Amino acid sequence: SSATTQTITSLQDVVIEFGGTNSRWYYGTYIFPQFVGAYSEINAFLDVECPAVPGGCDDWDRWAHIDVKAPDGNWIQLIRYITPYGVGCDHQLDVSDYASLLQGEVEFRVFIDTWGTGGWQLTLDLEYTQGTPEYLYSNVVEVWDDGYNFGDPADLQPVQTFAANIPQGVMESHLSISNTGHVWGSNNTANAAEFFNATHYIDVNTVETFSQHLWRFCNPNPDGCTGQQGSWTFPRAGWCPGAISPPDIYDLSGYIGSGLDLDYRFHPTYQDFCHPNNPACISGTTCPDCNDGFNPIYYV
Repeated sequence: SSATTQTITSLQDVVIEFGGTNSRWYYGTYIFPQFVGAYSEINAFLDVECPAVPGGCDDWDRWAHIDVKAPDGNWIQLIRYITPYGVGCDHQLDVSDYASLLQGEVEFRVFIDTWGTGGWQLTLDLEYTQGTPEYLYSNVVEVWDDGYNFGDPADLQPVQTFAANIPQGVMESHLSISNTGHVWGSNNTANAAEFFNATHYIDVNTVETFSQHLWRFCNPNPDGCTGQQGSWTFPRAGWCPGAISPPDIYDLSGYIGSGLDLDYRFHPTYQDFCHPNNPACISGTTCPDCNDGFNPIYYV
């Protein structure tokens, strides 16, 4: 009853730079409020800056994510992010759905796919807003967390079925999917996966139930991250340079009290004909190099 709105800093001026103290990964432990019904929402404020030394901001857009460790020891993605081209920016995301994980002593980890062309300095504040939430209790169950090949002729639908159970007594349930497509070039059919405009499907109990148009327009930047270098204005598969990639949300409340099988089907008609698993691919004839290994991938 005495709770007031407060901001808790977790990461503070953490530098991630290839070859440095935090070379691509950072781990830290932080203390957050413990509560039931005291806060109506939790908002994350991510400040991304250029490190003072030695290399300044990374020149390139890098895949990144911030995870929290659940009580069972499993890492759960909190924020999916792609760094800007060579500048710092500020970002905000509602993370109220993760309230059950953002309490007490919490371990964080951060990954940025840096490769020696500069780094990033991160600060992450969490604002707990005093008020009565819609629900007193919540829970997060991880469905998928992996990188999946897109268009591999040997396995066109690589995402495994997930058997879920939503118990009686749950008042609301939804599926939250973060997916960003990466890799591009003349060796990938249709410039996939980064620059391929795809529509994916979510099947519930083998019935096509939801669709996901995995395409984001980047000019103007959705997070207001301006002044970037490079090709930041081009639309991309679920992300933009210098922006948080918010998840797509699908309502599963109609399945409360039952078990269900969830399937995530990638764009059904896409195939990477330049893939080494395509027996008809001929280097220098049908494709520049069938074995370049730089094949389309989704991080789900």
